[in-house]
Amino acid sequence: MRYFVGRELGVANLLQRHFNWSANLLFPEDIPNHTDPYKTAYFLAGRDAILNPGRIRKYLTQHGVSEAPARRGVGPGWGGLKFHDGKKHGESMIGEGCAFDQIMSWVMMEEGEKVDQTEWEL
Repeated sequence: MRYFVGRELGVANLLQRHFNWSANLLFPEDIPNHTDPYKTAYFLAGRDAILNPGRIRKYLTQHGVSEAPARRGVGPGWGGLKFHDGKKHGESMIGEGCAFDQIMSWVMMEEGEKVDQTEWEL
């Protein structure tokens, strides 16, 4: 992925010439309720080739974000940092698997709806 995507002419031109990296930084204090597991969830891929997931994990936990078991579902009180060891960059958003199901269950949840308390299959 790093070779083919990173060297594709359009992507390389955008990222190296026209992407304003400093304008796209997001610090924890910029996120409302960033430490509240009732309102915020973070998903990191352990095999990410673009970001350094270990450093980001450490940074978020140092800034008060609690780590939740990756197997646990999401929803009110079940947010926090979820670290998926076997995933690559963006795989939780592909449309299948545990991480995607967790994200979609939280997004689609109606206000006041009860959370399924089961553990998710990884």
